[in-house]
Amino acid sequence: MHCRTLGSTRRQGAPAATLFGPRPASRSGAAGFTMLELMIAIAVLTVAIFGLLAAQLYCVVLDDATKETNIALNAIRLKVDEIRSHDFISLPACYRSDVATFHPEHSAGFEVQGIELQDGDPDGLAGLVVIEQQPADQYQPIVIRVEVSWQSRDRTNRGIQIRNVIASRRY
Repeated sequence: MHCRTLGSTRRQGAPAATLFGPRPASRSGAAGFTMLELMIAIAVLTVAIFGLLAAQLYCVVLDDATKETNIALNAIRLKVDEIRSHDFISLPACYRSDVATFHPEHSAGFEVQGIELQDGDPDGLAGLVVIEQQPADQYQPIVIRVEVSWQSRDRTNRGIQIRNVIASRRY
């Protein structure tokens, strides 16, 4: 088996070589692409361009989702830090849903800037603090869930939550 080189050993006036052998001469004698080759090339390029556009659109959607998730996570971290700064004994009373009228800064819901509320959100606040396990005494830990729910730019409902166990500090 011997290798064929393209272009270097061609005689003047001989048909152009391809990887698969010499190209048959066309009726007019002019070298070039056939209509079928052009149509196949255009079809392949069209599919490739649409694939790249779809990938680009998907990247934009993922970028928006990542930004919204980071906003929600940062809001949750700030709320958890605020909760940890409270006195352990008074913590369950501070984050009950019925104390919002007396202490709005310690209500169960909290606002999150930079994300859109879900349709039909009952309290108009994206964040929520839920005390899942009330301690029977001061030596049992409190289980707290902090969550943020929002509606993304593509109109899907999203949410993220973190559970935390807070125990009394004994010195």
